[in-house]
Amino acid sequence: MSVFDTRKAAFAIFVTGLLTSSSLFTGMALAQEAAPSTPVPVPVPTSVPVDFNAAPIPSTPVELLRTALRAAERGDWSYVRATQATTSDARIRNLLLWRLATADSNPASFDELRQALDQLPFYPSRQSIRIRAEQRLALTTLTPQAKRAFLERKEQGLDHAGPISGEGKLELASVLFALGEREQAKRYLADGWRNHRFDSASQAAYLARFGSELTTEDHDARVDFLLWTDRITQSKPLWPLMSESGRLNAQRRVGIEAGDTVTLTGVSLDDRGIQYQRVRNLRQAGRRAEALALLMQIDSRGLPEPGQDLIWTERRNLLNEAIITRDWQAAYRIASTHGYQRGERFADGEFISGWVALRFLNQPTVALEHFKRLESGVRTPVSRARAAYWLGRTAEVLNQPDIAQSHYRAAAAFPTVYYGQLAAVKLAETLGQVAQLTLPPEKKATQEDRDRLNSRSMMAIINLLSDAGENQFFRQFALALDDELDTEGEHQALSEYARAKDEPALAVRVAKAGLNRGILATEAAYPLMPIPRIVGYGQIEDAYTLAITRQESEFNTRAVSTANARGLMQFLPATAASQARRMGLEHDTNWLISRPSHNVTLGSAHLFDLVNNFYGSYAMAAAAYNAGPGRPRQWVQTYGEFRETDLETAIDWVEKIPFSETRNYVQRVLENIQVYRARLNGGSAPIGIADDLRRGKRPPPIFNVTIAPGADQPGGPPPEPSQQSEPPAPEPKPAP
Repeated sequence: MSVFDTRKAAFAIFVTGLLTSSSLFTGMALAQEAAPSTPVPVPVPTSVPVDFNAAPIPSTPVELLRTALRAAERGDWSYVRATQATTSDARIRNLLLWRLATADSNPASFDELRQALDQLPFYPSRQSIRIRAEQRLALTTLTPQAKRAFLERKEQGLDHAGPISGEGKLELASVLFALGEREQAKRYLADGWRNHRFDSASQAAYLARFGSELTTEDHDARVDFLLWTDRITQSKPLWPLMSESGRLNAQRRVGIEAGDTVTLTGVSLDDRGIQYQRVRNLRQAGRRAEALALLMQIDSRGLPEPGQDLIWTERRNLLNEAIITRDWQAAYRIASTHGYQRGERFADGEFISGWVALRFLNQPTVALEHFKRLESGVRTPVSRARAAYWLGRTAEVLNQPDIAQSHYRAAAAFPTVYYGQLAAVKLAETLGQVAQLTLPPEKKATQEDRDRLNSRSMMAIINLLSDAGENQFFRQFALALDDELDTEGEHQALSEYARAKDEPALAVRVAKAGLNRGILATEAAYPLMPIPRIVGYGQIEDAYTLAITRQESEFNTRAVSTANARGLMQFLPATAASQARRMGLEHDTNWLISRPSHNVTLGSAHLFDLVNNFYGSYAMAAAAYNAGPGRPRQWVQTYGEFRETDLETAIDWVEKIPFSETRNYVQRVLENIQVYRARLNGGSAPIGIADDLRRGKRPPPIFNVTIAPGADQPGGPPPEPSQQSEPPAPEPKPAP
């Protein structure tokens, strides 16, 4: 049998199976009203037959993979399945199985999804594949016991066993009802119905299927969830099933959201949705004291995650306003009642609570408890160093110098991050010394490192994707492999491999992941590049240019942001053109990508201009590069001057920056500068972060600073002027 005949046969088998599945689906859909155990229908993908004689057989694995992936782009899944069924290359079989399981159009059957979970344990997107499998499970003819076994199993790489999706939880509820385990079934039913998104058709089908088991409390909770997620239209068919009080609250929430003038008579003011909307309206009307009083009544614990997000945003908005007005008691109340037990918001809430208590309320014992909780609840070097540094600061205020030194040593164990470097400065000061950053000796990956890396099965996939020019998938798989590496040598080898494949940003990202696990591959994590010199134009120090470049693009010469910022230093075209005119240089927007040296020439000069415009301030220039030049001036007016002040005031000023992205950006740039000074100085240099924070002079009382037209931030648009805060970025935030 020829390869074409084999593929035709494979396709025929596939179509037969598909038709059988479709018949089953039709029968199940018709039986929904009658049988509570009927699964909710999920659309079954269809395929169009392919003419295998229309094109020549790909002659190499690279061509075979490339051709199959192009077919996937066209939605020709019959060709993809036929290739998968007939190729003898296990790499291609596995890649095409993964592509089926992860495609946006969701073409995979349950059997294919389960096969991907079973056979591809270290491939990317496992959680997404598991969710899709749960959504397809209702269409199978598996026994209740088999369905239960699948839904309750734990997948490699996922945190816990059991269903993840709403569909999975409801299907497990159906299985447990069938097996007579009603109490456990009701728990899964309530969770799936109350806390998950479905489209309107699926919601109606689930209601028909489980309506007799759902209570008015379940419907009240689901409508609450839908209103938090701004799905008002989808919620309305459920209103007749709600309790009278729940329905009245929902109607008032929708009215307030629409801007109607509505009465609150008869409405439960304990409804957290109504409380949230009143807080938002009061704050926007400038009635901050009333908004704050009401906010303090909202317990966000147990709310759907979207509701927690919205309440946290209001909490941050009011917190920033309290900081602006120096209402430190209010700031502490807002931060310390955050209600989170883990995650970024937990860390943010505990840090701000401790910082406010220590620096502005003179309550070090209160601060100590918050910083201890922070220390026990975070894992990344950035956050661990921050917690340890502030524990040291607190111990100093409590006149516990030995304990303070112990905490500073713990923070200084992370010498490449902001608070680790500040802790090193503290330690050196007690000895009358200058803190020094000494990087581990740079080393290339050994042949043993490369052999160990290449022995991993994922590398065969990565090599094939690279050879096929599938850059997006190449990067995705390389980052997935990076999660499995546990030695500095392998991180270095993978970074070298990425650079050899002209993927500098991937090389940096791999090394950053290693840093988070305590593995410092210096050359990979902090690459160097030549910085052009411009005769007759001022020059910022190379370490600053490199620090900005690492944060902006991770040295990706081809980077283009969603805001159209381009190249190594992420210049907006208008900003670049303005900078080139000011320097008298020829310029073409395309050169921002095609000529990396041109991008860096303009970027380093622009950075020099920003530093000069802020009278030498590195912190303000970095903030301007990220958020625009007007913002740092506004923040100095709002929070006070920090140039030519003490170090503690400068540290506080950075922490007061109201945009989490910009605050994080400034800290990352300043820490990068210290590392690059060491890299450029043979591996060791004094830690100058304290001086860099205070660097700059106060402007004269009357002055004019000219920013050329279009000389706004290279890194993309700033937050909207009306925005007072935003949810915090992860630490450290990857560069765009």
